[in-house]
Amino acid sequence: MDLKKINFNIYSRKGYKKLLIVPIILLAVAIFYTTQLTYGIDFSGGSRITVPLVTAVETHEFERKLNQEFDILDLSVKQTTGPNRMLSVEYVGQRDIVAAEEAFAAENYALAITNAQRVTGVLEVEGEGREAAREYINQAGEQFRRDIRDTISRETGVPEEEFSFSSVGAALGSRFLEQSRNAVIVALLLIAMLVFYFFKNIVTSLSVFQAAVFDMLIGIGAAGFFGIPITLGTIAALLMLIGYSIDSDIMVAERILKRKRGEPHERAFDAMKTGLTMTGTSLGAISVLFVVSYFTNIQILLSISIILIIGLIGDIFATWFTNVPLILWNIERGESK
Repeated sequence: MDLKKINFNIYSRKGYKKLLIVPIILLAVAIFYTTQLTYGIDFSGGSRITVPLVTAVETHEFERKLNQEFDILDLSVKQTTGPNRMLSVEYVGQRDIVAAEEAFAAENYALAITNAQRVTGVLEVEGEGREAAREYINQAGEQFRRDIRDTISRETGVPEEEFSFSSVGAALGSRFLEQSRNAVIVALLLIAMLVFYFFKNIVTSLSVFQAAVFDMLIGIGAAGFFGIPITLGTIAALLMLIGYSIDSDIMVAERILKRKRGEPHERAFDAMKTGLTMTGTSLGAISVLFVVSYFTNIQILLSISIILIIGLIGDIFATWFTNVPLILWNIERGESK
């Protein structure tokens, strides 16, 4: 067989527009999984206790015991695998304390004290009204934190000194979420303006812009599929995906539209070879990050690496099955006029 006579260029065939079917299916799947997103305590507010484990625990039974003893809102108990096994306990708060804080915010101080007393019992506090309610809530929070740490230490056999604890208020979490959304929207708007300024063609600009949005949705869908909560770290991963997508898609569009050697479909195929090499190199580097974070149990890096790997794979379809066919179709349409 003479390999020289075989045409490997997928863009030289008349049916190259059918390539659009694959990314459309992937996009539909990604959008479905975006409905299953969860938010980490960075955005939802709450607390996290991380415990280094010597032996594995049964997470469902552990979660049931904690809920039975403390009546905790939105409790989630997860266990990482690997050489350094970790237990992560996340929650919004104890139900009575949350109710007391809500009553305090509504200036119903008597109800706030009543709810807090279910945790603390009757206390001798100075002052009355607002001051007393605030003191009761503070004492209830302190007691709950001591009790849950004691229980976790007893059940796992790990001293409290080895625990790590983090907490984000609900108001601060909401502010973080709003700012993160604004950052993504502003980034997309600035990119759209820059791309249109560079190419001055609406179809080309939209083809490049859609690839960035496609990559972001694939990354979000991956988070929903793998149960990765949206945190400040995952938002950073999504912004990295947008930046990578724009970089590669501008390179592709520039080669196809502004270089004159060869036919457009030949320039597209040459650009594909360069682009796939770039993507392969990036996937290799991020795969190393995935392996290292998996075996060292660095959860935030593990989440970022998963989103980036899935997003870069999605970028292959966004660029070579969507962006390039749209640009070639626009060139053909212009030549036919």
